[in-house]
Amino acid sequence: MQQNVRHFIIGLRGKVLETEERRWLKEAPPLGVILFGRNIENPEQLQSLLDDVRACTGKNTWAAIDEEGGRVNRIPWLPFSDRRPASGYGQLMRHDPDSAKQAVYADSLSVGQALKALGFTHNCAPVLDIFHPHGHGIIGERAYAADASMVGKLGKACMRGFADAGIEAVGKHFPGHGRANADSHIAVPEVNAPLDTLLAEAQPFHQLIDEGTKHMMTAHVIYRASLLQNSGWMSGNPTLSPFSGWNEVHGGPMERNSSLEMGQSGEADRRSRVSQEARLIEPRVATWSSFWLKDVLRRQFGFTGHIWSDDLCMAGVGNDIRGAANKALDAGCDVLLACEPQGVADIYTAIIRKI
Repeated sequence: MQQNVRHFIIGLRGKVLETEERRWLKEAPPLGVILFGRNIENPEQLQSLLDDVRACTGKNTWAAIDEEGGRVNRIPWLPFSDRRPASGYGQLMRHDPDSAKQAVYADSLSVGQALKALGFTHNCAPVLDIFHPHGHGIIGERAYAADASMVGKLGKACMRGFADAGIEAVGKHFPGHGRANADSHIAVPEVNAPLDTLLAEAQPFHQLIDEGTKHMMTAHVIYRASLLQNSGWMSGNPTLSPFSGWNEVHGGPMERNSSLEMGQSGEADRRSRVSQEARLIEPRVATWSSFWLKDVLRRQFGFTGHIWSDDLCMAGVGNDIRGAANKALDAGCDVLLACEPQGVADIYTAIIRKI
């Protein structure tokens, strides 16, 4: 297995470290841990758990959580519980934009300060997906709005609040989960939309990058229509280029590798072009797609921070977590989430065997 455990943020089994977990953490410290409701009872217990983790791994170990507000809530006390969902701020944004942004900032600052006091370093929020009424309900009210500009503005306010509290925000789920037809926890979702549309709807991610965000999380979603559109390059028809609408989205041409241009320079160049284009049209979830992570997120959006995979224990990436991790690393992820205890055990069984 090519991945090093230092790429992983792992889930824990319960409210205290088990003997086996202590051994794993000491022998092969991960990048961090992520906590869920199963790990949390009260503030003293939670702080003690994170202290115990860092006693095994070192004081710089990351501690992450999903505290989005609304139904995605792990900590059952104020200020974490009873927060409005993201969609509530979107509704306010429609008639009072300044108040909406101020409210998002104030909420994120309050939650961030409380997370910091408990020992957390990262919060997996904001959700930057666009709401779509026909998309699967796994996103739903977790999205701020159906308008990309509104989502970007509220997402920036959220990130600023967390940053001012000393918490790193993790924007998700790149390049967008709102249109997806399934829940990636239990299935492999697909999105059927032109690439121009997907790029336009990914603008909230671009806006947070311009704001200086350091963390983005991927979507376990296949973007099938855009993959079919990419095949236009293979047929030699430049009008079918998947980046034909880039000018409209970004106000300027997209840079491309010269081997992908339409000029005919012999059979060798043609084969090279087809080979590279085949990589673009392979039906992979974005977490495994170097097109989405390297070509778009890194090169075109200019993101230089950490790319987090979504949880590699989800059905959206199959049932082989070690294989899923290798594919995510190859595609461009440098932070790997393994949230479920069995997946963590599979990883450590392989890694500890090598030590």
